[in-house]
Amino acid sequence: MQKLAGRGGRCARTDATDCGGAGRAGWSLGEADVGQIEQGLERALRTRPIPSSTEARLRFLLARNRGSTRKVATMLGVSQRTVQRWVTKRAEARRPPGPMQVRAIEEAVLARWQLRIRARRRAQAEADGFLFHTRA
Repeated sequence: MQKLAGRGGRCARTDATDCGGAGRAGWSLGEADVGQIEQGLERALRTRPIPSSTEARLRFLLARNRGSTRKVATMLGVSQRTVQRWVTKRAEARRPPGPMQVRAIEEAVLARWQLRIRARRRAQAEADGFLFHTRA
């Protein structure tokens, strides 16, 4: 790996294997750091809290897709019948989603929560001189 001239010749990588032992003392951001910054910026762009329960998140996705369990199922990568089981009102037929499906539901909601508000705030911040574009 090439050493950088600025900052005392430290390496741009954060792991010690490619930088001759620089380790976390390097000045660049790691992937985890960039992810945390991105999450913080996304939190700052929201005006309302995201639905906390899985049931509320499913209701949001259904409302967003005009009640179509088929569209929600395609989005989450499960069958339409599975989504119908998750949202049914009959207690004996209800099946909770598994951990992988809960994560998929959460990611789908995060991607679709307050799109216009986030876009408007991002455009306003970039117009004021604050850039959201990052490079890892």
